Amino acid sequence: MQIDRALMLARNFDDLLTLANKAQPHLSFWGQRYVTFKGYDGYLNLDALPKKINNLAKQKRYEFTEQERETGKQLHNTYRNVILLSYFQVEMSNWLTYFLVAIRNLRGTIVGHQWWLYAKKPRYFEQYNRPQYIQTFGFPPPKKKSKYSPPIWRRPSEEKILAHTEEKILAHKFFLSNWIYQSTKHLRDQVTEKASGVSEIDAKG
Repeated sequence: MQIDRALMLARNFDDLLTLANKAQPHLSFWGQRYVTFKGYDGYLNLDALPKKINNLAKQKRYEFTEQERETGKQLHNTYRNVILLSYFQVEMSNWLTYFLVAIRNLRGTIVGHQWWLYAKKPRYFEQYNRPQYIQTFGFPPPKKKSKYSPPIWRRPSEEKILAHTEEKILAHKFFLSNWIYQSTKHLRDQVTEKASGVSEIDAKG
């Protein structure tokens, strides 16, 4: 099967991880970086797989299950190694090939190569949209504007999670103490009435 067709038929991150595990980078004399995949015919540009990942993430509106997040992180780490090996190939190339790669990279920075961005870290696999953020951490995300659409936010710090947990505990204690106070009010009223009655009897006596 042609690798471009296999990429087109990939429907989830598990399918893409399978492809990433078979990826092997190459560098042509003319400075073109491309990737072949064991068991498939043809080749892909270095940025083809990350573009597919980005498109799939957008289709899901960045709503990932925890399993998808773990698969996504594995996918990132696996393909990042492919990109790093490609960088190594460039460093070991002759001066002409190195120069031609630099020209292609310059053009890539202008049009925005997604594989270059993807090589840094798996941004959206560690971030949450607003409903998931509230459901996972129990409080709304910060008002800081997100560059993604729909907006997504990174995991809050452990200090913030701990502070919110302590607030919840204090609020629960307050609610519980108030509930106990209100629930026992009639008992306290009865005790007060009985005490008043006893005081009246003693006074008459």
